[in-house]
Amino acid sequence: MNEIEQLAGKGLVPCGAVLTGGVAKTRGIGDLAMRVLNLPVRIGIPWGVSGFSDIVTSPAFATAVGLVRWAAKGSRCKLREKKRRGGAGELLASLREWWRDLFDL
Repeated sequence: MNEIEQLAGKGLVPCGAVLTGGVAKTRGIGDLAMRVLNLPVRIGIPWGVSGFSDIVTSPAFATAVGLVRWAAKGSRCKLREKKRRGGAGELLASLREWWRDLFDL
């Protein structure tokens, strides 16, 4: 809490705070956080999710979905880079490596 107050006091949190996780579903938590932090606050909800969207579009999954999307974005950049340098075999090897890293296989 002290760190947030220090950053906010220096103007380093201009956009406010995003609440994620299961506690973000608590009724009134956004208003409470606004009063305590004296910053704009919103509840983080995952977006751009398909397949299990009815399950993971809860604030409880916002951080996990965001991390997976971030990792996938970084991997796509690496895959494009490798595709330019090598043939289909290297691309498939890269995909296999990405999949193993993603699921710790």
